[in-house]
Amino acid sequence: MKVLSPWSRICNLFEGTIFKVMMMGSTRVAELLLLHGADPNCADPATLTRPVHDAAREGFLDTLAVLHRAGARLDVRDAWGRLPVDLAEERGHRDVAQYLRMAAGGTESGSHARTDV
Repeated sequence: MKVLSPWSRICNLFEGTIFKVMMMGSTRVAELLLLHGADPNCADPATLTRPVHDAAREGFLDTLAVLHRAGARLDVRDAWGRLPVDLAEERGHRDVAQYLRMAAGGTESGSHARTDV
């Protein structure tokens, strides 16, 4: 039986906390939550958004990079079919969109990617 630290128990009980941190862009708090067991891929059951969606939408590149290094998937869609790169592009966060494209192998990877090659 795995014994969880008090921090891990808190993070597991309040997974929604990591979403709130993404909305505020606190990279250091995100690092602490991840260090103590928060799941970088936890999804909101109603919207299917993940912390990477929130960080991309708000333009928090440093926080997005922390999530990515912690194992967050960048290729997941929310309930509306949007990838994190789509949200970054919609909000004009070019640096975030560029990071997401580079992490995906340098290809156009959003829902709006060109198909007429």
